[in-house]
Amino acid sequence: MSMIGNNIEDIFKDNFNGFKINPSPNIWKGIRGKLWWKEFLQFSTGSINAYYVGAVIVGTLVTYSAVKYTGNKEIETVEDKLTFEEQITENTNKTKNTY
Repeated sequence: MSMIGNNIEDIFKDNFNGFKINPSPNIWKGIRGKLWWKEFLQFSTGSINAYYVGAVIVGTLVTYSAVKYTGNKEIETVEDKLTFEEQITENTNKTKNTY
């Protein structure tokens, strides 16, 4: 049986020696795209991948939320203080004018 197996292997090796198939450019585009996605979804410190993009998105959202929510409270507090101080000044002026 091994002689038959070797003979078949030799027949194929001899008949297909130097045979080359050139795939179309469209096939290579598809293969490159699939390889790129596979590399993008794997973690690697040397290239941009999904983990880095996710970290940038989360960092941006956290920074935006922190600035938006803490920034507005501080502005309202300052505006409230100014309004309160203006009311005190007006009341003081009114009391001075009445005496």
